Amino acid sequence: MGASAIGVLYCWLCGWRLSEPTVIREARDDRRPTCADCARIRYGPRPMPRKPRPGRDEVARIIVDAIRQETPSLPPDVHNFFEVLVRRAPDLGSARKLATAFELKPSSLQSRFARAKLPSLKDYLSIVRLVYAAWYFEDRAATCGMVAYRLDYSSPQSMGRHLRARLGLRVSDFRGLGFDLMLERFLATLIRPFHEGLSTFHPFQKRTTKSCAQVVA
Repeated sequence: MGASAIGVLYCWLCGWRLSEPTVIREARDDRRPTCADCARIRYGPRPMPRKPRPGRDEVARIIVDAIRQETPSLPPDVHNFFEVLVRRAPDLGSARKLATAFELKPSSLQSRFARAKLPSLKDYLSIVRLVYAAWYFEDRAATCGMVAYRLDYSSPQSMGRHLRARLGLRVSDFRGLGFDLMLERFLATLIRPFHEGLSTFHPFQKRTTKSCAQVVA
C-alpha cells in the first residue's frame, strides 16, 4: 500500500479526511499525519490551562486586607477581632460559637457591640460567611449542597433561608453576585458607616480601663 493511501486511511480512522491536494502534498513530503495533527484540525488548538483558584486562607487574607485598608487607624484589638472573625467564620455558624472562640461569654461580647452602637456580632458573622459563599459559588461546578457543607450549614435549605433573610435573594440569584461584589457590600454596610464607632471600640475589654491581657470576660 502506498504512502498516500496509508495517510488517507490513518486520518479517516482519526475522524477526518484530507483533501486531494493535501494527500498529494503529504505524499511528496513523505510525512504521515499524526493523531495530534488530526486533533488540531478537527478541534482547534489545545486550550490554555485554567488559573488555579485561591485557597481559603488566601481568600481570608484578601478580606482582612480589605478591612485594614478601609480602617487603618482602628485599635489593634479591633483588627485582631476582625482577623479571627474572618478566618474562623466558615466554621462558626453562630455568634455563640464565635464568642466561645474568643473565650468570652456570648452575652458579654454582644452587649459590647450594642453599647458601642455597632451592628450586632451576628450581623458581622453572617455577612462574612456570605462573602465566603459567594467565593465558593464562583466555581461553576459548586452546588448548593457543597457550599452549605463547606460553611457548616445544617442543610442546603438552611443556607437558602439565610440568604433570603439577609439579602432577600434565592440561591440561583445569589450565584451571580460574585466574591468582589459581596465583599464590597460587606465593607459598604458594616465597615465604612461605622468607622467612628469602631475607632473607639475595644471588644475584649470591660467598661474599665484595664488592658485586654488583664481582663478576659
